[in-house]
Amino acid sequence: MSQVNESFFKKHDEEGGSRRILKNWNLKLVGFLAITWSLFQLWYASPLPFLLDFGKFIDVPARAIHLAFGMSLCFLAYPVLKSKRNSSIGTVDFILALVSILVTFYLVIEYERLVYRQGILASIDFFWINNTLRVNSW
Repeated sequence: MSQVNESFFKKHDEEGGSRRILKNWNLKLVGFLAITWSLFQLWYASPLPFLLDFGKFIDVPARAIHLAFGMSLCFLAYPVLKSKRNSSIGTVDFILALVSILVTFYLVIEYERLVYRQGILASIDFFWINNTLRVNSW
């Protein structure tokens, strides 16, 4: 069965063969992350947060959470090098996924302070901007 799946993906891979072949716990981790992202989107779009008065997000922090899910999934599903597509998720990929989560959750955590400062950057903002640009340049 696995040879059938691998031959199917080799034949129909639209990304040019750069997607990681996920197996075992790697597949479960990426699948769990994708399902959690879908559940977050359903929660955010539903009226339940307002009915239950729990888990309300305004637009900018919700977009940052959305970006954190997307970037971490990209770093876990696509290896840094094409030659590593048959190996499991490596330490570098986990570090990049974690850094992408940290830099996007900075906006969620510090959103009110950023709004009250009216966009004037503090010294800590330069650190986060620098790290965000480094992660996005990968």
